[in-house]
Amino acid sequence: MPSIRTVNKVVCLVLMPGTAALVVWWWGWSLWTLLLVAVMLSCPVVLSYLWYVSHRSEAALRAATTSLRDERSTGRSDVFRQSRRTP
Repeated sequence: MPSIRTVNKVVCLVLMPGTAALVVWWWGWSLWTLLLVAVMLSCPVVLSYLWYVSHRSEAALRAATTSLRDERSTGRSDVFRQSRRTP
């Protein structure tokens, strides 16, 4: 069974564009309609952006923890990637 967060995201991604389409269909094109549609479509856009940012930050955290784990196991720090040919 999906989590409540997943259900909320799906509802937002389906309900908001559907409602925006109904608003345009009922009221036609006007400045206020376009403003309302823009607000309704911002929900899926914001959700998509937050998903993208969270996956990027998760990858960065995973890379950082992996390097810390490697440093702990080898006893050497690879932070500066020191060359073996250091004078």
